[in-house]
Amino acid sequence: MTDTVVSSGQTISGLVLSNGDMLTVLSGGAANSSTVSSGGVEINSGGTTLSSFVSNGGQLLVRGGVDSGTRFANRAVVGDDGAGAGQEQWV
Repeated sequence: MTDTVVSSGQTISGLVLSNGDMLTVLSGGAANSSTVSSGGVEINSGGTTLSSFVSNGGQLLVRGGVDSGTRFANRAVVGDDGAGAGQEQWV
């Protein structure tokens, strides 16, 4: 169970989230190619999330940020009110 925060000017790549892990991307921060599965949560609060893969009960919540290239499968949970909504795909 790990909480990771990406702040302005920071970028994180390839993070794997599950079982209570949480990633929060703040304004000016970026996360690339995250994998979010059962019990994991990725929250975009004004930052940029690119090419995430969300599956098996993982959650992606976009709150005012930019999300693009994300793929969803198998009971993913999505909440997207940011820019780039609709640029994701179910696989």
